[in-house]
Amino acid sequence: QGLELPPISQRPMGHPVSMAPSRKRARTGTAGATAAESAETKDGPAQSQRRSSDDGLQWLLGDAATVDAFRATHFEREPLHLQRGKSGKSYFSAFGDLASPEGLFALLDSGEVPAQRLNVFRCKDGSNKETPQPPPSSAAEVRRLFAEGWSIQWLQPQQESSALARFVAVLESEFGSLVGVNAYITPPGTQGLAPHWDDVEVFVLQLGGEKAWSLHKSSSTILVPPEAQSLPRYSSGDLPLQSLSPAFLKPCLAPGDLLYFPRGTIHHAPNQNPDKPSVHLTISTFQRQSLFDLLSKTFEEGMAELWEGDEELRRSLPWGALSPNS
Repeated sequence: QGLELPPISQRPMGHPVSMAPSRKRARTGTAGATAAESAETKDGPAQSQRRSSDDGLQWLLGDAATVDAFRATHFEREPLHLQRGKSGKSYFSAFGDLASPEGLFALLDSGEVPAQRLNVFRCKDGSNKETPQPPPSSAAEVRRLFAEGWSIQWLQPQQESSALARFVAVLESEFGSLVGVNAYITPPGTQGLAPHWDDVEVFVLQLGGEKAWSLHKSSSTILVPPEAQSLPRYSSGDLPLQSLSPAFLKPCLAPGDLLYFPRGTIHHAPNQNPDKPSVHLTISTFQRQSLFDLLSKTFEEGMAELWEGDEELRRSLPWGALSPNS
């Protein structure tokens, strides 16, 4: 089972962590490189065809890589884009209820998903995200904004999908870390979010339509050298498009594709298809779960205990101890 903890507060709009699966009534579902998977081998169907979402990360990776190989070559190091080709259209069928805008709109109309579980935004100039004011408060307003070109971020969709809830629980057990999920629904020919980086490891599952991603290593607006911009502790704000280093990977995701990239990877992803909306899930994990965070918390807890038992630690520093000439 997933960890029953409250959401982390003050999450950026990009990826609020939704933690373990909700125990609300859930809808039932059926259970720096590019690689392509084959649907069959000489001995019959590929192993990935016999796996299910209960196999966790290995199901996401399919036959392209083992979990051990992924940890050694990609985790916290390099992005990975897996293309599944023709077999991709059914690969994420377990989450089929989430694969189209109509699925969300039906849940909004029935009241199962309140408008408050959604964020709405758009990026028209490629560099700045804008949000509607006031935010939508009804299903009709969400539909209208989507028709006008606003993207939708659906928070914690595992609350409405039992298959996704089970998958989140499997990943939390496998990673030993809290796992969050958001769904992103982007109208045809539009962009939702401005370029930015996140403070989490990101797995993108393309459910419907297509999405054109651009990944960048650094931004000239950040006052630290590019080599110090990896694995950040906090997310960035919007980054000007013209400030970005040249894209080192530009994958176009089709249904069934997987894209992984480490925290700190600058990314933006317009839907360049003029006719079809795009729907993808973003699975995020390992937020502030570094050795630094462990040591900081351990030191803080240890000093708190010493502070309670030693009056000398509670006394003020000597006068002038922190003055420039001391």
